[in-house]
Amino acid sequence: MSFIEIIQILSITFGGAFALYQYYRQNKFERLKNINNIWRKFYETESFVSLFDLLDKIDNYKNPEDINSLKILSSKEKLKYLAFLEEVSGYMEFSNEDKKHLIYLFQWHFYYLFQNENTYLPFWSNLSEEDTPTEIEKVIKASYWNKLYTFSKQCKQELLKAGYIN
Repeated sequence: MSFIEIIQILSITFGGAFALYQYYRQNKFERLKNINNIWRKFYETESFVSLFDLLDKIDNYKNPEDINSLKILSSKEKLKYLAFLEEVSGYMEFSNEDKKHLIYLFQWHFYYLFQNENTYLPFWSNLSEEDTPTEIEKVIKASYWNKLYTFSKQCKQELLKAGYIN
């Protein structure tokens, strides 16, 4: 093998490695842009922010008026919020590499709706046939909502690990 052939092979090898590196970097940048767009969709949608604030307030203060406000909130608003969280968990399934970022950004959202008794019972009260904890548990763990419920368990584990909840 001549010196020129060796240089050609090395340049092709290094060029290919550099191209793969650039592709990976660009792909990572695009994934981060997608996560940013999902986050932007949350904080630019006033009803999502208001609902999250109400959930947070209920968890912290357990005010009966706030709990009642959540119970009577229209099922349409609740379903829009759940659809948004479904988009988050769907993206997590699509891009498993970004799971940590998504959990960091949305852990409280999933925790409040599926794991925290102070908030998930009033939230689901008008989305289930009966307003009982047993019926609500059945609805949450049903096949349709199971993906969100499973993701919420991962979020709860992260919150436990970080010491935010007991």
